[in-house]
Amino acid sequence: MTKTIRTIIVDDELPARRNLQHVLGKEPDIELIASCANGFEALEAIDRHALDLMFLDVQMPQMTGFEVMRRIPDDRLPVTIFVTAFDAFAIQAFEVNAIDYLLKPFDDARFQKAVARARARIRDQRERENLRLMRRLLDQIESEQPARPTPQPSEPPETHLTRLMVKASDRFFFLPVAHIDWLASAGNYVEVHSGDKTYLVRGTLTHFANRLDRRFVRISRTNIINTERALGFEPHFHGEYMALMPDGAKLLMSRKFRGNWGGLFERA
Repeated sequence: MTKTIRTIIVDDELPARRNLQHVLGKEPDIELIASCANGFEALEAIDRHALDLMFLDVQMPQMTGFEVMRRIPDDRLPVTIFVTAFDAFAIQAFEVNAIDYLLKPFDDARFQKAVARARARIRDQRERENLRLMRRLLDQIESEQPARPTPQPSEPPETHLTRLMVKASDRFFFLPVAHIDWLASAGNYVEVHSGDKTYLVRGTLTHFANRLDRRFVRISRTNIINTERALGFEPHFHGEYMALMPDGAKLLMSRKFRGNWGGLFERA
């Protein structure tokens, strides 16, 4: 029996979702797992299901298609067909990077071509190549034109993370990074500690170390601290220290990472 292609639709426009559902219903090997009206619903569905294919609208309120892509861990990212109304420069970028797209409104022939390409990529198990191309495409498009309106001068530049999307119960919400006390590696996840709350976010500690601003310091293989939230530092053995955190945690500051945290004491 042929394995079905587990598929998700992400588009904030109901008519667009219904149109895609209609044309996908004619494809016997396509199994529609979820139809999502925004990026938050999409991220929850991707976290819950192992998906093969995603039809992703580029221009959506609250969270653009590009922002959705940025938040999907590499090992969960499906083959993606962008649904877009972007102008010629973006279409050229899609073509150069071999990532498919559907330009609204699209006809049956163009839809069939896009799905055929997706089938081939899935069948040939080219996920790694697909991932590399997607990341390169996002970098190119976002460097040439913002995916959302230019921030007002009062907003901070987004060179670093300013807030982090976390899940509590059945609700997603944004946690300002200034409220994060410390982070800990937890397998394929990262524990985010804020006050008396702990949230699990999919990703790696290295990813967060590269995206957080300078107040966050990696002190060991398993921990990053917000130096502005630390209560103090207690001497330990062999030139190491313990970082004292607001929730009572004492975190070892490994000598192997002294290059990161040593400057804390030089500035004291």
